[in-house]
Amino acid sequence: MVNPMDQGLRASIHFPIEGRSPWVMVLRAVALGSVSAMLTIAAVMMFVDLGGDITMIVAGISAFLLLEYFIIRGLIVPRVADYGRFRVYENRVDFFPLGMSGLTVSESGDSEPISSFAGLTVKADTERSVYRVMLLHKEQPGRTVCLKVYNAPQPANSHAEALAQTMGIGYAPFKGGAGAVKRAA
Repeated sequence: MVNPMDQGLRASIHFPIEGRSPWVMVLRAVALGSVSAMLTIAAVMMFVDLGGDITMIVAGISAFLLLEYFIIRGLIVPRVADYGRFRVYENRVDFFPLGMSGLTVSESGDSEPISSFAGLTVKADTERSVYRVMLLHKEQPGRTVCLKVYNAPQPANSHAEALAQTMGIGYAPFKGGAGAVKRAA
């Protein structure tokens, strides 16, 4: 006799699924570090006579710190996570973009239908024993969303499969299983 519990999926799906991009905190830390460094440099320049050449070097360092922030905000962030937070429903995903400075998240979002996504997969970081359920965007890698993080492959695969069935999209399970974790250990 087959146990009815073994025939169904073990993961339960509750919508909406909400999450945040880590980039808001990263950009805040970079901005705080850059501003602190520039204030320290300005204080040193005010109280210590460094000479003409050193002043130009210090000004160049300050300009570099500003440029670094704008490069991270303008080039790197949109390629990695082009949103501040997200909300996933059964038939769409709402993205709430980062503000112009990158330090805030917009209250108004833009929606994309589920058809804009290639499907779900489980990506593993076996060194840390972390398995991420990912909703993959077809065209924009920055719109790929990490829905949930697990410490074992089986619950991650179960959750991704249940979510894919509920949403009616494709699913690619992690096939490394327990052997991959043992090899990494």
